[in-house]
Amino acid sequence: MLWKFQKELIFSLLLLISIFLFRLNADAVKPKETPIANLINYQDSSIRELYLENERLRGLLSLPKRNNGTIAAIGEVSTMDAIGWPSWLTVETDHADRVNLGLTVLDASGNLVGHVTEKEGKHVKVMTILNPQSRISVSVQESRELGILESAGMLSLTIGYVPNNNSPKIGSSIVTSKLSHNYLSGIPVGKIQTSKVGKGFFRNISVRPSADFSSLEEVVIVY
Repeated sequence: MLWKFQKELIFSLLLLISIFLFRLNADAVKPKETPIANLINYQDSSIRELYLENERLRGLLSLPKRNNGTIAAIGEVSTMDAIGWPSWLTVETDHADRVNLGLTVLDASGNLVGHVTEKEGKHVKVMTILNPQSRISVSVQESRELGILESAGMLSLTIGYVPNNNSPKIGSSIVTSKLSHNYLSGIPVGKIQTSKVGKGFFRNISVRPSADFSSLEEVVIVY
C-alpha cells in the first residue's frame, strides 16, 4: 500500500514538473514587442500628431497650403507668336479638364515657361515669362536677393528692385520666390548674364531664361 502511494506521488510530481516546463517553454517562444517596434509606433503617432496640429494652426490662421507641385496635364505647343519673341503660346492637351486658370507651365526639364490665362476645349492659352505684361517675384538662389522679373525683349529678361549695394554673381541661378503670385516657389527661371550698378538705387541685371523657347514643343502644366 505504501509503495503504491509513493508511485502515485512520484507520478503527480513528474506531471507537475512537465506542466511547468511546458509553460516555461511557451513563454520563451512567445513573441514580444521590441523597443524598435515601440519606437516606430511612437514615430508614426508623433508624425500624425504634428500633421494634425499643423492643419489646426493653418485653419486658425487662415493660411493657404503650399504644395510641391503636381502635374495636371501635358500638352503640345500648337501655336506661338509669329513675330518677335514668344509672348503667348497655345497648348493642346487631352486633359484640359484638369487645367485651371493661373496654373504654372514648365518645359520638359522643369524650367518656367509661363502661366495659364485662358482655356477653351482642348486648347489652353499661356502667357510666357517673355510677355511685356509679365511680372514675377524671383530670388537669387545662392544669395537670396529678391527682385521683380520682367521681359527685356529678344528672348531676354531683366530683374528690377535689387539694391546697388547687393552684388549677385554672374551665372547665379534665378528661381521663383515664395512671394510669387501665379507660380510655385523654387522653379528655375534662368541665370544672371550681367549685373551692373544702376544710376538710381537699383542694379541693372539681365537674365537668360533657362527654357529654350526656340525649340519648345511640349509643356507640363502643374499646380
